[in-house]
Amino acid sequence: MKKILFLLIVFFISTSSYSQIVGEDEVYLSGDLIDARFQDGGIENFHNYVIQNFDIKTVEKAGQILLDFHNSISPKKFLQLQKDNRSLWEKYFSRAGFYQNLDQYFTLIKEV
Repeated sequence: MKKILFLLIVFFISTSSYSQIVGEDEVYLSGDLIDARFQDGGIENFHNYVIQNFDIKTVEKAGQILLDFHNSISPKKFLQLQKDNRSLWEKYFSRAGFYQNLDQYFTLIKEV
């Protein structure tokens, strides 16, 4: 009896994890489905926009662009850039910073 119970538990655990892995990516509440919209069209319009406006040459030389950037600034400037970025993250994007600046987000929404 213990072996059967053990096999059933293993079977149900493995099938539930399998359903999570191969299941749908989207979760819809109440059966509502909102399709992605881009410039008065569906996702195809976004795909066409990216294909027409994306410069693949930039991506192919991304490593060179990054290397040129690091070679163009001094180590002291690079450290200052890191400190400034960290400060920006703490002020606006950390949990505490987000809630401290929440009123700014609402005024931005009202303007739109």
